[in-house]
Amino acid sequence: MSTYLQQTSFNFYCSGIYSGTIRFTDQAVMHAKVDARRRTQMQENVLDPGTKYVLPLSKIAGQLSSYSSAEWAGDEVVLENGDRYQKHIAYQAEISGTERTSQVWAYRGGTALDIVTVDGEVIAFVTPNRYGLELIVRAGYEPLTPLAVYTEPLCRSRSTV
Repeated sequence: MSTYLQQTSFNFYCSGIYSGTIRFTDQAVMHAKVDARRRTQMQENVLDPGTKYVLPLSKIAGQLSSYSSAEWAGDEVVLENGDRYQKHIAYQAEISGTERTSQVWAYRGGTALDIVTVDGEVIAFVTPNRYGLELIVRAGYEPLTPLAVYTEPLCRSRSTV
């Protein structure tokens, strides 16, 4: 079953660093990674099953229809597979000249796989981990996700001579 999520190319970030793109098809998870040495975008290929990411891309691929058909409203959402999400943090940002608000839905039970929605549509999947976070987000919607913390000005210490 095809959903709007299968027609979406997601930007992939690891700890705030752009690491390529992810796209879901009926047959596979497609991945165009960034060459770490050259920092260049590589060609899209089927994601190697041995690739070690914290973000559970195969689980996401298997549940796309549940995520896209869920009614992301209220304080809690229970998917058809029983996964339970609770309203968590909201982000506001200007996207294409319009002020938008997103909603982060925290997964309750098991390993975290949070979901970010705007106007009831999924725009991102987030997995926080010990070293930061991994997320995939619809291009252009980055400021409406936890990536926003990576763009905040850093506190600088002042040294006196």
